Amino acid sequence: MEMITQAALSLFAPAPLLAIVAGTLGGVIIGAIPGLTATMAVALLIPVTFGMNPVVGLALMGGVYSGGMFGGAISSILLSTPGTPAAAATALGLGEEWFTQLNEIYYAREKQAYALLDALGCKYRLGQAGLFVWAELPEDYEGDSFQFSDEVMEKCDVFLTPGAIFGSEGKRYIRITLCCPAELLEKAAKAIKERFRK
Repeated sequence: MEMITQAALSLFAPAPLLAIVAGTLGGVIIGAIPGLTATMAVALLIPVTFGMNPVVGLALMGGVYSGGMFGGAISSILLSTPGTPAAAATALGLGEEWFTQLNEIYYAREKQAYALLDALGCKYRLGQAGLFVWAELPEDYEGDSFQFSDEVMEKCDVFLTPGAIFGSEGKRYIRITLCCPAELLEKAAKAIKERFRK
């Protein structure tokens, strides 16, 4: 019983309590950012805790982890994008209406990506799965995907991912992401139509 009392007194001292509060707030912020996880936050925090009192260090890491797990649900609910892998279940539980709305957003982006590729004269396959659209360079273009990407960037201020960065088989291919808003893809397609072939 004496050990439990001593542990409780150590944990509820001002420094560990402050570490728990600070860690929880920081964890909520980190967890709410899609792509940053509670586990990653704790891993990055380990070197910082080396010089701390063990009770304070563990309290800080526990707060960051707990806050991060909670924070992942924030972006999952507000943005329909899970902030942490564990929050994916929250996003998937949003119902059929959420899936329909998300599909409409990505189909609109895909449509704009096709318009952009048409303006470039690239060949592509309709209905590609995933968050990217791959396309073959125009037949009359003599350079590789790096040169093509550089030329489009220079003339139109539009970046296309050169397929060659994924290996030699991608030398004649480019990739467009569907992770940007349809309005941005539309703006890029307009810039290409106005400036690329001139």
